[in-house]
Amino acid sequence: MPYLYRDNGARRAAETRKRILDAALRCFAAGGYEGTSMRQLAECCGLTDAALYYHFESKQALMEALLRERWGCLAAPRPEPDTARRPSGALAHLIDLILDRWAEHADYLRVLAREAHTSALARELYARIADEWADSMTALLAGRLHRDDAARIARSVRYAVVGVLFTGLQEHGAAFAELARQPAFRDHVHALVRAVAPVERFEAIPAAQ
Repeated sequence: MPYLYRDNGARRAAETRKRILDAALRCFAAGGYEGTSMRQLAECCGLTDAALYYHFESKQALMEALLRERWGCLAAPRPEPDTARRPSGALAHLIDLILDRWAEHADYLRVLAREAHTSALARELYARIADEWADSMTALLAGRLHRDDAARIARSVRYAVVGVLFTGLQEHGAAFAELARQPAFRDHVHALVRAVAPVERFEAIPAAQ
């Protein structure tokens, strides 16, 4: 019986922690770190101030936990292998998957981009996410192009995509999720990728074994 109580307690604690992080994500995305108080966060997740401080000793600790524990939602997607798809088509498909992540997790991106101005942790995670995208592109293209060409293309696309992302977040704020779903915006991103990484030029060259 004591083990049952212990398991139930651990499960309730985990559920409460998730509820706090979900509420913190909404509040920080809407009002920013400085514009959100611990009392507001407690009200948002239906807890007392004391209960919130039991789980997180400070607002900074809560923000750091949110950044560390939720960044995986933007980890690089891994498309299913499709050897029939040309390199340009494979890259375009991966960009679409990344744009889907942007739309689905726009609140986290807004918090991360805003905190990157003052938080070393946010900058580190921002760079790690972009590096993962580049690694995924390199892996996707390496079997279709020379490895050096694949890595070069991935680096170029990384910087271009991060630039579009940061600009979009700054200019559109809460409307960024909807922006990322719009065909015109997606066409713009694809056009930019084709401009900085003209994969078609390499498609006639046999890939390195």
